[in-house]
Amino acid sequence: MSAIVRNVAREKLEQGQLSLGVGVRLTRSVEIAKAMAVTGFDWLFLDMEHGVMSLEACAQISIAALDAGIAPIARVPNGEYAIATRALDNGALGIVMPHVDTAAEAREVVNRLKYPPVGHRSMLHRSGARQVDHCRLGRVVRGIGHTRVADTSDRGNVDD
Repeated sequence: MSAIVRNVAREKLEQGQLSLGVGVRLTRSVEIAKAMAVTGFDWLFLDMEHGVMSLEACAQISIAALDAGIAPIARVPNGEYAIATRALDNGALGIVMPHVDTAAEAREVVNRLKYPPVGHRSMLHRSGARQVDHCRLGRVVRGIGHTRVADTSDRGNVDD
């Protein structure tokens, strides 16, 4: 039996609706997920770049967020693809990769974070693990490039 993972935040955005989230940098408590879901937030922004959050805390809060029905999105330190894929493997539904300034850099993020045929991320296979439909998961997971520069002249559609 395969579980369907829903990304309510993404669903709302695709329907043109407002999706509200909240940033989490200092807490390491999984209770934050349920508390934010109850207050009406659709997603958590788990900051491993600027805060003290560890990958372990991010994973635990991500699982709690999924259980609470809100989407966990993790920001990782610049260029830390190993941390990004481990966050995705452990519950995050999206990654914010900071300092992505060009279309080529954005394509590299997608290539490293998406499963084939879109990208080249390896698949998690464990004995006794729940089987996941990786094609469906590719539509749920989102890689997001983050830059402080507002220049979009070199940005292409990296979702193609």
